[in-house]
Amino acid sequence: MWRLRFSRVSLGAVFALCFAALTGCGGSSLQQPVSSGQSSERARAQTANSVVHLYVSDAGARAILRFVLRGGVPDATPDAVISGFSRPHGIAIGADGKLYAVDKGAQKVLIFAPSPNSNSKPIRTIAIGQSGGIGTVGVDPAGNTYVAYLKVCTTEGFTCGFTDVYSPYGSGSKYLKTLNFGGNPGGAVIRSMSFDSSGRLVEATGRQGPDVYSDALDGGTPYPIFCGAESDSGNVWGAKTNELIETDLGNPYAPQIVVIPDFTTNPDTHCPAFYTITSSTIPLKNPVAIASNGTYVYVTDGTSDTLHSGVVLVFDPTVSGSQKPVAALHGARSKLRFPVGIAIGP
Repeated sequence: MWRLRFSRVSLGAVFALCFAALTGCGGSSLQQPVSSGQSSERARAQTANSVVHLYVSDAGARAILRFVLRGGVPDATPDAVISGFSRPHGIAIGADGKLYAVDKGAQKVLIFAPSPNSNSKPIRTIAIGQSGGIGTVGVDPAGNTYVAYLKVCTTEGFTCGFTDVYSPYGSGSKYLKTLNFGGNPGGAVIRSMSFDSSGRLVEATGRQGPDVYSDALDGGTPYPIFCGAESDSGNVWGAKTNELIETDLGNPYAPQIVVIPDFTTNPDTHCPAFYTITSSTIPLKNPVAIASNGTYVYVTDGTSDTLHSGVVLVFDPTVSGSQKPVAALHGARSKLRFPVGIAIGP
């Protein structure tokens, strides 16, 4: 269905008209989670006696950089550089710790054993049968792999967003089905997919707000969110049930982080309360990918001309408004050039 985005300035007046006229704007329901809404990254990060890493895919370095997290703060220098990519992009880590990475240049998903290091090679690859709009990958709690792309879907030549689903690694990563996520003619590229521990999926499609699916594998009606980020780029589940955190590229607003404490509030309008976060030091310019360990959120911010480096910023999502980042990765020691994907795992 076509989606409308509303200016935050006039939401009250606009919603009164919109939802009286459009039956599709409200009324869809979403099942409550069977367990906490924490992100799968957080669950893995809390594994006892394990070393937790921040993984950052970097298009400029043509590699995935691995940083040790100490108390949630990444080391200034990566302890591993996973190379062999032509154009690395989105990454995800499954419940079993395996790393999944999209190589846009090779048009493949590369799968690595848990805790890959500088000498690691893929243990399996999945060929992506499309070239348009690729770059996003997600893994649900059962281990199914979701790979997004665009392809022409109308006789007029419009493209639609689709997602191919593959079985868990232990079942051979075999093609299962194609889902019509973001499948409106002219629909935006699927920029982000994040699963919580109960299997709910939140996806970002850029020009539209995020959609939440209670059972992505079986499809069903999405729960759309109309308030929050104006140009949604990345989403991750927060520490609390139903909490969502978004990266917002701005337009017309400045780039920022958006925190929705409970996306299910105000179901008639699909306009939950939210607050924003900005940086008081290194300004947010291109916040794209986001990950969470349940305490902090980690955001890729492209390349800074001032710092002559790629940038990753760490924020406390419980603090609204302008804040000094908990940590900032940049400079020669970080090896960051143009970070585009981020994940947390062993």
